[in-house]
Amino acid sequence: MNDLSGLVVYTLLSQLLLAGLIGSLFQIRNAMENADVADFSFWTLVASIISIIPFTLHRTLYGAVLIH
Repeated sequence: MNDLSGLVVYTLLSQLLLAGLIGSLFQIRNAMENADVADFSFWTLVASIISIIPFTLHRTLYGAVLIH
């Protein structure tokens, strides 16, 4: 059970880090808009980061099942 609680803490920390990264991306987008740069590359970057989330959750849940 101790391993499982450590895994939950690790998962929460990694998701918080990801949320902070997405917040930083929105700040970058605002800077790009001020510089009149095309949004396409920014949204491609956001989509690629968001696509990582299900993989991270699946890997974490799979690890929790293995530990349990």
